[in-house]
Amino acid sequence: MGLESHLMVLVLFIFFHPYPLIMYFMSLGLLLTYCLMVDNGAYDLPDGNQSENRKAKKRKKMSKSQGNGEVVNSNITVCVERSGETEMMEEDRSKGEDAKPSNVRTLKNGLVIQEQEKGKKDGKIAASGKKISIYYTGKLKENGAVFESNAGQTPFKFRLGKGEVIEGWDVGLEGMQVGEKRRLVIPPTLTSESDGHSDKIPPNSWLVYDIELVKVH
Repeated sequence: MGLESHLMVLVLFIFFHPYPLIMYFMSLGLLLTYCLMVDNGAYDLPDGNQSENRKAKKRKKMSKSQGNGEVVNSNITVCVERSGETEMMEEDRSKGEDAKPSNVRTLKNGLVIQEQEKGKKDGKIAASGKKISIYYTGKLKENGAVFESNAGQTPFKFRLGKGEVIEGWDVGLEGMQVGEKRRLVIPPTLTSESDGHSDKIPPNSWLVYDIELVKVH
């Protein structure tokens, strides 16, 4: 027999009891007890759902806990995911800083060719046997000291692939496009003292040339 049925019996009993006032207060006490039980969740409503007051209090309590900095499971997951993303981003960034550029080629003869800036889309291509004009700056790989440059001067003109310049140039400038900028790191085996600057270049030195192709004739 449910609590509601008991209440109905008591209400009917009041009308037939010789002392209705006493039964009134007893019924009132029982009604208050019933309300407290429902509010605290000790008794469910007939439809099986919790009271709205209890749900509201529960939501309020959860909101207060989050506001006070208490850990909530959903927040833990979000924090872990965000932390993982941050770590992955930091790892990718460090890899990107340490990794060599993808536009660097190293040939079997030791020559290193690095494309620093792409040429014009419709620019002519430097090929063996053609005359080309370039700007260049030569430095020692060991200490970065500049030993020759024609920057701001008349472009240097020569025929590519015919031995008019050091072998590192003949090989490293092949396939270059007008407007393109390259850096050549040339081993001693592909250099020569015939360039007229042997007094500035120590023996067996690696040379670094920054070159811009100005024109293909």
